Amino acid sequence: MFTSIKPAAVAALLLTAVSASAETTLDLSVFKLVAEVVVENGVETQKTSMVPATSSVPGDTMMYRISMHNTDDLDATDIDMVLPLDAHTSFVEGSLSGDIDVSALYSVNNGDFFGAISELTVKKDDELRPATVDDLTNIKILIPILAAGEHAKIEYAITVD
Repeated sequence: MFTSIKPAAVAALLLTAVSASAETTLDLSVFKLVAEVVVENGVETQKTSMVPATSSVPGDTMMYRISMHNTDDLDATDIDMVLPLDAHTSFVEGSLSGDIDVSALYSVNNGDFFGAISELTVKKDDELRPATVDDLTNIKILIPILAAGEHAKIEYAITVD
């Protein structure tokens, strides 16, 4: 399956999903993680690099980078971004990181309820089972504060199913 990456469309969604008390701009970049074997002095090592993504195939790991800038004179507080996950992708647990304080909650029901993955359940064949990353439909990224004038980057990875 060939999936086209449309960062501009997702970035537009992000702009409507941010709740902040100050003017904050966002930019979304999508990268494909590419593993390559490098030979130096007869020794093979595996190196992973990020290249701009224009498409993906099952098995690819994609890194989403959200760059933020608070262009206001006021701190932006209690920022949250609700991001949908495509049905043909899986969130890479533990991949969320940033150069500011950032955390996340997750949903398995299109954003009706958010919690830690360990708190979520899904119904399968009339039985509840613990949710896995394959069940996630949304991520809610939480940022307590983005100071006036501050720039920040947040990244997370998905695997294409």
